[in-house]
Amino acid sequence: MCYLLCKEEKVIINNKEFIIRFPKMEDVYSFVSFFNSLVQEEAQITKNEKVTIEEEKDWLKSIIKKIESNKLHCICVFYGNKLVANLEVNKLGYRASHVAVLAIAVDKEFRNQGLAKFLLNKAIHISKNDKDIKVLTLDVFETNTIAINLYKKMGFREVARLPKRIYYHGKLIDIITMDYYFD
Repeated sequence: MCYLLCKEEKVIINNKEFIIRFPKMEDVYSFVSFFNSLVQEEAQITKNEKVTIEEEKDWLKSIIKKIESNKLHCICVFYGNKLVANLEVNKLGYRASHVAVLAIAVDKEFRNQGLAKFLLNKAIHISKNDKDIKVLTLDVFETNTIAINLYKKMGFREVARLPKRIYYHGKLIDIITMDYYFD
């Protein structure tokens, strides 16, 4: 489970000290601020509406429940007291129980500094050590070339493209699905 694999620890990335750990209920205000800042900047994420404290409390409760039942791995990254990145490896169920969906979000101020690469390495390590996960999959906007190049560099490969799936900045753009296989 993530809370065993991802104990709180300090890491240095690009000469900055970060704390990585699993989420706690007292992080709800940090999550609201983090997520709403992504929406505000129009980051390349599918959701485009800000969240309320109550919505985020419900979401965080469900996340913690999934972590405790070994259905999700989640890492929060803090710089001081500020939540600056989040990683989720969400295990699917039934006939797709060998597949986990990867989601990474990084605060604008902390992008292009190695944090996403660090989190991708963590996601691969965690998934490799989870006996249930054989495929790690993610969706990325076709316009997010920096992320696509990083995913390719880390061993992900494009397996599908959904044309005109997202309306972003006045245009219809494709969603690209990329997979990483543990064989």
